[in-house]
Amino acid sequence: MSDLHTLFDKLWADYTELNPSALKIHALIEARGEHIVNDHIALRTFRHPKVGIDALSSAFIAGGYAPRGEYEFPEKKLFARHYEHEDATLPKVFISELKLDAFSSSLQDRVAGLIDQVDESLAKSPELCVTGRPWALNHRHYTQLVGESEYAGWMAAFGF
Repeated sequence: MSDLHTLFDKLWADYTELNPSALKIHALIEARGEHIVNDHIALRTFRHPKVGIDALSSAFIAGGYAPRGEYEFPEKKLFARHYEHEDATLPKVFISELKLDAFSSSLQDRVAGLIDQVDESLAKSPELCVTGRPWALNHRHYTQLVGESEYAGWMAAFGF
């Protein structure tokens, strides 16, 4: 999937499936004659070689994006990087990842169980960032994750 517009269309479709009101709001604004410009998108992931920032950013880098900034959020135990394209009409891309090694072995084990469910071919695919949630999750595991990290629970429930 080398076409960035196709990638962004898929991300928008995924987002509006989870947030149907976004389509209604978009339509209302455009009906008033206004044009919406998406200035950025944000993706979440876990710090792990299979699904981390480097894996998620590969499709954007292949499409001409370059890293432009790095950010630490110590209280949330997050690291983030943002990417920009030379075409200023394309949105900035922000990807944050949860630093798993900063959490309990229980959380690390639960997240490893999720990541183990991601097929290797998908992990290496530019489609990775548009797969939503590529793992099964039960309510008990979700509750345990969110008890230690809201971000981990959100990632487990919604995926990328």
